[in-house]
Amino acid sequence: MPVKSNWNYHLNNPFMKKAKLLFVTIFVVICAGSIFAFRTRASANPDSGVILIKTFQYYAGDVSVMYIYYGNSKVEEIRLEKTKGQADHKNWDLILNTINKFYAEGYHLVASTERGEASINSTFILSK
Repeated sequence: MPVKSNWNYHLNNPFMKKAKLLFVTIFVVICAGSIFAFRTRASANPDSGVILIKTFQYYAGDVSVMYIYYGNSKVEEIRLEKTKGQADHKNWDLILNTINKFYAEGYHLVASTERGEASINSTFILSK
């Protein structure tokens, strides 16, 4: 007796139907994700909503300074007092007031770092 072959069994198998649907869904998600991943971004635009504030507070010698970077080579420099005694509090007050000014304009602090032993170097990243 000849063996009956069921060559289209995989087409009627419920597991294979679900697997096919899963593979098609994954393919569509990957295609859609790749379209959004390679689009151009407005990060080089000065109005992109990102501001970088860097402060350098020195304990001796050099003048302490705060730089505000807006993008496209637009930089604002604010001189701080030398860090000694009450000047340290005045500098932090000026830095905090600067961050609060941008907060009132709709910016939010998204990251900050601070390091130093002979000086305090701080970085604040603000975004709309």
